[in-house]
Amino acid sequence: MAPGTVRVVSPHEIHLTDADIFVPCAYGGVIHAQNIALLPCKAICGSANNQLAEEQLAHVLMDRGILYAPDYIVNGGGLIQVADELYGANHERVLLKTRHIYDAVLEVFKESQAENITTVEAANRMCEKRMQIRAKHNNIFTNTTKPKWDIRNH
Repeated sequence: MAPGTVRVVSPHEIHLTDADIFVPCAYGGVIHAQNIALLPCKAICGSANNQLAEEQLAHVLMDRGILYAPDYIVNGGGLIQVADELYGANHERVLLKTRHIYDAVLEVFKESQAENITTVEAANRMCEKRMQIRAKHNNIFTNTTKPKWDIRNH
């Protein structure tokens, strides 16, 4: 197929499409034991939740040299937007926070390569470290502006 052209395929054959990046969106579990060996892509980066039917499939992707960007890092912007709405939506504040997603994905890739672990393992480590730091220094209720909803007293 010529560069810059588009071909419509069924959901059952989308994972077979020759493309550099496979971008699963809106439907989880699309990468599973029955199709993982057939993926012709070089990378997977999509916004669907739980793209891997099973977490251990990350090892198969790593062994095949397919770079996988864990969904919960890539699609963090949705959660950032919703959390921001607790204090009254602020477009600039959301953009400032979502710009860090790129850096987080790069951090995951670098740790995965340096430690010879899957990107899922690297992402889990990063998230656990960040949650430990936040638990010591910050939580949603320490902000001087109260959220729109009083969720503490319910």
